[in-house]
Amino acid sequence: MSISEDQLAGPKPQSANRKTAAATPRYARKKQAIIAAASEILIRDGVKGMTLANVAASVGLITTSVTYYFKKKEDLAVACFLEALQRFEELVAAAMLAADPQARLLKLIDLWLDLYRRIRAGEAQPIVIFNDIRALEKPQRTIVFEAYSRFFENVRKLFMAPQLSFLDENSQMARAHILTEQLFWAKAWLPRYDLEDYDRVRDRMFDILLRGLATAPRPWQPSTMDLDEVLQSRAEDLTPSETFLIAATRLINERGYRGASVEKISRRTIWWWRASSEASK
Repeated sequence: MSISEDQLAGPKPQSANRKTAAATPRYARKKQAIIAAASEILIRDGVKGMTLANVAASVGLITTSVTYYFKKKEDLAVACFLEALQRFEELVAAAMLAADPQARLLKLIDLWLDLYRRIRAGEAQPIVIFNDIRALEKPQRTIVFEAYSRFFENVRKLFMAPQLSFLDENSQMARAHILTEQLFWAKAWLPRYDLEDYDRVRDRMFDILLRGLATAPRPWQPSTMDLDEVLQSRAEDLTPSETFLIAATRLINERGYRGASVEKISRRTIWWWRASSEASK
């Protein structure tokens, strides 16, 4: 019996075995199943709430089996974010094939709604949103931020056309930001609509994004809300939570997000209640 060169070379290192396995369809299917399960958990519990153990349980594996594909849960979270970005990238690339900026916008909204239609129908796996990227630590957070920056730059290209030559780079970025925020966060209200209503949702979103909320001859002239007047006029009707929100709004306006801690907001709420009680005497 002859001895092959592979046998003479002895057993292959684990890293070599891993690379060989990664090239097989079975490995790819299992890895994708893990990412899909982790995405559902990320949507529900965030990065902090996701563990390799609960991901493994959801796909019928043991934790050590998941670590064969992803050594740490942060690596798995990165894979989920990158997979979501890739799916959005494909939508943007398809929308870019449309003839003009308006057609691109309509196409992107249509493709995006079709994706969520298929997710709700169980025909496509859930897709994570990106508000939890900040929960990652370096270097994983840097990897996702860089990928997101590339994605955002491609979205900005939707607004780069001869018809939109009046837009400078900052204006393009502002519009790209508004568009992505509307698409990502529509997930919060879209479940209220039936699948049959998605075409109507598409048309309405397109109309608002294209023409705005108030155009000539109906100019938007909002008035400034005086929170002190609100507090005084509705003092007896406000619930504790409403008062807390008003105090939080005042403090954030004065000191910014980082300067408005829960403790400071609580102190401001208590102070207002005391002042209101004294004024009513």
